[in-house]
Amino acid sequence: TVCGDEELWRMVTANPDVRSIRAIPWADIVRSIDNVLGDQHLLISNLESSISSLMRSIGEKEAMHSSQDLTADQVREIIEVCVSAAGSFGSLDNAKITKCGKPRFRPRMPPDAAAVAEAALQSFAQQIFGGGLRRSNKAFFTQVCFHVLGFAPQEEDEFGNYCGQVCAGLADVAQLLSDKYSISSGSTALLKAQLWGKKLELSKAMVQHGKCKQSRVNIVGFQEKLSMINGAIQVRFSAVTKAERELVDAQWALIDLQEKFQNQAQQTSGAARNLQDARGEVAVAKEALDIVQQHEDQFAEQLGFAKGVVERMREELGNLQQADEVTLDIKRYVTMTMLKMGLFVDVAVREPVRKLGLAEETDVWDFFLKDIKVLKAADDFHNQLHDFHSYCRGPAWKAFKDVNIRKYVDLTPLCELREESVIADDIDKAGQQRVQYVTEDIQKIQSWLDPLKGTGMSPQAQQEKVYQGEPKGLRQVMGVFGGTDFYMHYLKKWKFPGVFHDLLKLLKEKVALLDSEVAQAEEMMVALANSLSITQGRRSAAWDALQAALTTEGVAESTQGAMQQTLALLREQAISSQQLFEDLQRVFEEAKRLYLVAQKTLVEEHGAGLHGMAVEANTNIAL
Repeated sequence: TVCGDEELWRMVTANPDVRSIRAIPWADIVRSIDNVLGDQHLLISNLESSISSLMRSIGEKEAMHSSQDLTADQVREIIEVCVSAAGSFGSLDNAKITKCGKPRFRPRMPPDAAAVAEAALQSFAQQIFGGGLRRSNKAFFTQVCFHVLGFAPQEEDEFGNYCGQVCAGLADVAQLLSDKYSISSGSTALLKAQLWGKKLELSKAMVQHGKCKQSRVNIVGFQEKLSMINGAIQVRFSAVTKAERELVDAQWALIDLQEKFQNQAQQTSGAARNLQDARGEVAVAKEALDIVQQHEDQFAEQLGFAKGVVERMREELGNLQQADEVTLDIKRYVTMTMLKMGLFVDVAVREPVRKLGLAEETDVWDFFLKDIKVLKAADDFHNQLHDFHSYCRGPAWKAFKDVNIRKYVDLTPLCELREESVIADDIDKAGQQRVQYVTEDIQKIQSWLDPLKGTGMSPQAQQEKVYQGEPKGLRQVMGVFGGTDFYMHYLKKWKFPGVFHDLLKLLKEKVALLDSEVAQAEEMMVALANSLSITQGRRSAAWDALQAALTTEGVAESTQGAMQQTLALLREQAISSQQLFEDLQRVFEEAKRLYLVAQKTLVEEHGAGLHGMAVEANTNIAL
């Protein structure tokens, strides 16, 4: 799809023949994309507004109901109340003296004294934690409890002093009750869930918006390229058809002039026959008419040659136009192929990545921390490590060193630990390194959302290549399809500079051939003008000879009539042939001008890129 619209995709990927490509409704497509972008922008604005509102609500609630950590005095009071409860140890002193009910110490304590103390804590939990005003920190609660009950973890273990286990049980209960009654956690949980959902929706909306914007950029770019090619076709077509029309007019003018001279030659021949047996001045006049006829025949032959020259000019122009038309059609096909290859890799490779929530605009560090030690999970780990390390270095180590145990097995390796700070720092660094590895991998994947990945080319440099004549989108398919046979043996040759651009420049060699045709045509016109001038001179000489013969005495009356008709014929021939030749000269000059314009338009634009096409189109469209 294009911007989620299957109809837009169908319109863009229409029947790939040249006429269908030229008929793609680009304006409708861009207008539809703009409508989608507007809807997406509104959705993003609404989501951003909802997220801001949720964040304000969460902040306000957390500020109003932020629970305070239990102080050492409060923890001491809780412990004293619990161990003094009826059925428990009876008093704080009893708990300390008996090491929280160790059997060999007096007074003897009930076996369930610890459980009764935990139950006592639960019975007045509402009084302590109700309303979410206070919260317990398990590690802190345990340390205070150890101090209150006189348990030294570095010197004794839970088997020698049960108070260690009693403190652990009371800390667990306190933490459970704290989590249960914490208003701040309970009241913002739903809001935070909604916030996460809205952020996810926003991320997806922004991905789709970014993709749609890129689709618009690509489609407008291809529209520009194809429009310039179509514009160039119109300019070429206009230039060639105008030149062709004038060349046809020149041909017709030559035909008219040739027919006129053929008629004149026949008329001159008839006039000469009427003076066949004349003598003296009349014979001189007849001889002058014979010379006129010879020149008229020669001029008619020259006109036939001129017709051939003009016909060859038409043929050469037509051949070049055909080559140009096919070349432009190939450019259109290649451009549309690039568009569809780009869409293909976008749908197959980039869209699935975007659906995962990873877009071009995504900053991976919005989801990862450059210092993971600030996480609550890091605090939990450090606290747990401290408890573990303290136990191993204290009660456990002491027990393992006991002679009675070591005579069976040496368990001290179970607690051979490095310093707590060294372990913590090592774990923190390993976690941070893994974050670095993961973010780098994600960024590598994200980099493939850039169509120019692997080309070493910026969008500006790519656009410059398009202006120089490369098919739009060629550089964008290189990263994915650069190793295919299609690219290596064909598409690669469209790079600028490259094989195909050099091949197109060879069309300029056609200029020399066309120029030779023009030069030959110009020489032809000079020769025709000279020949006509000579013919007109011979007609003038014949005129003078006939005038002299008419003044001679003794010329028969019938001969005089023939000479009078011949004089009128020469006068009409001189006027009409001169007028027709002037018409031919005017038509030929216009045909030559448009022929040279068409030649320049067809040939030079093959060496121009997109920018050159635009300039030439603006220059030549008014022809």
